[in-house]
Amino acid sequence: METTVKNQPSPHARRARKQLQRRLIWITILIVLIGGGFYWFKLRANSGDSPLKGLQTATVSRSTIVETVSAQGQVDAQTGAQVSIGSQVSGIVSHIYADVGSLVKKGQLIATVAQPDVPTQLKQAEASLLASEMALQQQTTGVSMQQIQTASAVQSAQQALRSAEANYNSALAAAKQQPQTTSSDIKQATTALNTAIADEEQVYASRDLQIATARASIQQAEANALNSQANLKREEQLFKEGYVAASGVDAAVAQNGVYQAQLASAKQNLGLVEAQVSASMKTAKEKVSQARAALAAAKAEIYMNDQKQQAVSNMAAAVKQARAQLQSAIAGLTQNAIKQQQVKQAQAAVKQAEEQVKYWKVQVSKGDIRAPISGTVTQLPVQQGETIAANFATPTLIVVTDLNRLQIDAYVDETDIGKVKLGQQAKVTIDAFPNRTFVGPVVKIDSGPTMQQGVVTYDVTIMIHYPPGLLKPSMTASVNIEAGRYTHVLTAPSEAINQGTHGAYVWLIKPPQKTPVRQPIQIGATDGINTQILSGLHDGDTVVLAGWPPPGGFGGRGMQMTPFGPRPGPPPKKRAAPHK
Repeated sequence: METTVKNQPSPHARRARKQLQRRLIWITILIVLIGGGFYWFKLRANSGDSPLKGLQTATVSRSTIVETVSAQGQVDAQTGAQVSIGSQVSGIVSHIYADVGSLVKKGQLIATVAQPDVPTQLKQAEASLLASEMALQQQTTGVSMQQIQTASAVQSAQQALRSAEANYNSALAAAKQQPQTTSSDIKQATTALNTAIADEEQVYASRDLQIATARASIQQAEANALNSQANLKREEQLFKEGYVAASGVDAAVAQNGVYQAQLASAKQNLGLVEAQVSASMKTAKEKVSQARAALAAAKAEIYMNDQKQQAVSNMAAAVKQARAQLQSAIAGLTQNAIKQQQVKQAQAAVKQAEEQVKYWKVQVSKGDIRAPISGTVTQLPVQQGETIAANFATPTLIVVTDLNRLQIDAYVDETDIGKVKLGQQAKVTIDAFPNRTFVGPVVKIDSGPTMQQGVVTYDVTIMIHYPPGLLKPSMTASVNIEAGRYTHVLTAPSEAINQGTHGAYVWLIKPPQKTPVRQPIQIGATDGINTQILSGLHDGDTVVLAGWPPPGGFGGRGMQMTPFGPRPGPPPKKRAAPHK
């Protein structure tokens, strides 16, 4: 063990050996670099060809760049243009009235789900509603009759009370007035009797005078009539003999007619006078009899005082009874309130029954699956006769899509989404129609990301115009969105531009230098073929497309070549925004 330890080198010796090895390595690298540089210069000196020979170049110029954002997408239905129609109830799919590809209209019956127990529940609810309505009708009729009877009873009692009070007041007044009335009535009756007797005596006294006067008038009229007849005869005789004119005869005739009429009138007047006198005598006698009867009645009123007082007592009892009847009728109003409460309870029962009928009708209607939109049946996940369960999730029966309301959903990479704006025009190519280009504006840009094969993208919606029925959902689409147009800007071929660690650069052929020069630049927009040059180049400059640096050189990305090897180039200026 001790011998082995003595043969091993010390730690100091080991460190010295490692340092020597590192120095040898660096010396070797330095010799190789110096030799390589010498060899490179020797090759360049011995070569008679120009270093620009065989290079592909291009000229920097001004042109128009249309910057586009490319994305892949698909044809999708617009919001509300595709509906997955399900069933809210469980049961057996008894009928399906449409198939994939069928055209359906909004509200059209497209399927029926049989529910064995629901129609029975609906019938029971309708029967309960009918019974509740009949009970309500009975209660309503009863309360109406009760109200009418109560109102009539109250009104009758009030009227009876008013009548009884009026009769009582009248009887009380009559009882108070009775003594005075009796005395006054006797005086009035006595005066009336005396007046009637006096009138009767006056009628008897004037009777003979009136009759005598009427007879005297008859006698005077008879005399005048005889005299006129005699005068008429004389005039007629004289007319015949020619002593008088015809007018004299006419006057005599007229005069005779007057006197004859006066005689008839006098006779008639006598009859009238006699009848009038007889009637006056009769009337006078009747007045006397009536006055005597009135006097007897007035004297009899003395015995009515007690009757009047009794009438007052009777009327007071009638008032008391009427008031009691009114109180009883008013108490009947309490029954109205009870009836009203019963009616409200019956109405509540009817309402509850109606809600049950509505509920079960809705349940029945849920078995009729109708199309919420017009469109084409694109999917039919279930078949007629299948049993579906809607207890935990709504099963999809039919998918209806309006093929006239489709859009393009493009998934734009997160690095390009900042360039996309609403209203930008996009060109769309559908894989199913490679020779057709559809054009439309950007109408929606989602704010939420969508992961596509591990890449963050954003859904951009494009509204395109297309012939009805041409496109179908889920068709693959290629989208190019015009993000910007830059006219008359300085451009260089994108192939000539390199990207280093410090930014973009080109290999610039700048006479009288014999080799291309690494030129840092700032770039702007690009269309994939040409790129906008913001700084570092001028119109007419020549840049290298390919062939430089030569094979084996060290002019890599972001590096400058020297005879002793590559070294980092100067950092480029900060990149400015593209100019239109």
